Amino acid sequence: MAITQFNSVDPGLFSRYSRQGPRYTSYPTANLFGPDVDEALYRSEIARTDGRPGAPPLSLYFHIPFCDTLCYFCGCNMIVSRNRQKIGSYLDMLIAEMDILRPLLGSDREVTQIAWGGGTPTSLEPDEIRRLADATRARFSVSEDAEAGVELDPRELRREHVMALAESGFNRVSMGVQDFDPTVQEAVNRVQPLDVTLQALEWVAEAGITSVNLDLMYGLPHQTIATRPRPRSTASSRSRPTASPSSTTRTSRGSSGTWGSSARRTCRRRTRRCGSSWRPSSG
Repeated sequence: MAITQFNSVDPGLFSRYSRQGPRYTSYPTANLFGPDVDEALYRSEIARTDGRPGAPPLSLYFHIPFCDTLCYFCGCNMIVSRNRQKIGSYLDMLIAEMDILRPLLGSDREVTQIAWGGGTPTSLEPDEIRRLADATRARFSVSEDAEAGVELDPRELRREHVMALAESGFNRVSMGVQDFDPTVQEAVNRVQPLDVTLQALEWVAEAGITSVNLDLMYGLPHQTIATRPRPRSTASSRSRPTASPSSTTRTSRGSSGTWGSSARRTCRRRTRRCGSSWRPSSG
């Protein structure tokens, strides 16, 4: 059945999409953002979609942009900061935004999906995690079986973070790993010993969160076919996480089988891009 489906695919699609494009991790993609979408248009679009007959359930996304360090491959909207006052102020603004949006949405629209991404959502302290989750449920009707997912960075994670997430209703975890090879980790400024990842998996299992995936990347400096990440043999078999591989960019491979200089250039370009990305206006 699968072979029949593939035989029906237009080969031209492969050439059409085999090229670099805007990052798929945000929607609309970054190249579609512009000054034409102002507050009035935003509000009118909310009213239009909310007023449709049989408007669908709501999905809520919360962006926590803070990280302790910069991963060189990162192209996300993030800021390197450990300033607790700044993080607390940002949390206040998230709750204020919910207060603005809540009256614009029908009270009968249930929230069936919640996602926290970043940055690093666990840059919030455990009590801040509970505060944001409680504020969400106080303002929206969240389904009892809502799918609630969160991104985790094992490097700065504490058991208290995981327990606070579980208490707040999170039932899915996406855990950043990228590569298990220390040489690759050092090249992309994301040193994460295997024991750190395994400890995070143990905490997640202890909290009763059973839907877990590990984020892996290919196209990073020093990666080869022989050393590519093998999560089934490396990660804890007790937690049985799912692997989600992704690519930094289209890269060329040298005759030696190593990933070529384009991946290293990508890391440098993305370092500059992250360095000039959005920053909160406060100090």
